[in-house]
Amino acid sequence: AYLILMLGVGLYTWRYMRSLDDFVLAGRRLGPWVSAISERASGESAWFLLGLPAAAYTLGFREFWSVIGIATGILASWTFLAFRLRTQTERLGALTLPDYFETRFGDRSRLLRVVSMLSILVFYLAYVAAQLDGAGEILNATFGLPSWTGVLIGAGVVAVYTLMGGFMAVALTDLIQGLLMALVAVLLPAVGIITLGGFDGLWATLGAHDPALLTMDAGKTGAAFLFGVAFAGFSWCFGYLGQPHLLTRYMAIRSAGELPKGQAIAMGWVLISYWGAPMIGLVGLAILGPNLENPQQVMPLLAIELLPGWLAGIMIAGATAAMMSTADSQLLVASATVVEDVYVKLFRPDTTPARMVLLSRVVTVLLTLIALVIAHLF
Repeated sequence: AYLILMLGVGLYTWRYMRSLDDFVLAGRRLGPWVSAISERASGESAWFLLGLPAAAYTLGFREFWSVIGIATGILASWTFLAFRLRTQTERLGALTLPDYFETRFGDRSRLLRVVSMLSILVFYLAYVAAQLDGAGEILNATFGLPSWTGVLIGAGVVAVYTLMGGFMAVALTDLIQGLLMALVAVLLPAVGIITLGGFDGLWATLGAHDPALLTMDAGKTGAAFLFGVAFAGFSWCFGYLGQPHLLTRYMAIRSAGELPKGQAIAMGWVLISYWGAPMIGLVGLAILGPNLENPQQVMPLLAIELLPGWLAGIMIAGATAAMMSTADSQLLVASATVVEDVYVKLFRPDTTPARMVLLSRVVTVLLTLIALVIAHLF
């Protein structure tokens, strides 16, 4: 039902796609709620409800150093990048980051555009492949489907609603997905903690497995703690300062004056959600035990263990949302850079708006197929 809902959003937003500006930035008409929640949802991939709980399941409370770094990076991005990027891209008429770099710095050699475009394509196709692999993990844990079948289902749904509705579909689905992810991050560990008899029960069970799980220093001191534990986790901060699919949310908001409200909404989401995602792994360790064959399945397995089927389905849809909200945004950025930064700017500047949208849809399908090949090979 959740996957069908996402397709419905794509069909609804089809009518808004009249130009490349509509397809790439939704005509710069997103409100602060949609911009902020979709930025957070697209920033938290399948890693948020699969990888992060798995890391906490394996490492314990030391994984909260990553949470601290991530929260710092998100705050810094909204504080130092959002306003300037929103105002300058509108002033320069830039729809993509490669376009912005070339125009902003007057690069007639086209080197900035080409290097930026290649970086986006290479790394984003690998990242989308990882998200599709996450879909396989989720549907395998839930329905027992072969992982590759889950990968194909996830890829099909994401590609269809992205090519139908472009950025507007991506932003609206991300709004739904971001709210659902927050619900999962709060509700699932809360139910688990109650089942264990409160925090005392959780601490006692984890301590019985390994007392080091309850500390943030992993038993390290001095330089080993500072660089091997604290800074290693905190370094996630730097990854949130330049991801194109996040920066496009700043570019698409209705006006720069609404960015402070968007920042408050985004940071509120972080404070609500980011305590819960690693707690899912810790609660899962306490309830499911330390011998899971694949720790990345701790979230769906915990939902199935603790909740009625219908509610477990909603929780698992949240993990699917985490995957889809990143894959769709990265596909959109990658297709935009192929059409705008390569085809239009380098070869056919006279391309009509309708043809740009059509090309963007075709490229979205082609890039999805390439990501599927990468997911299959690796």
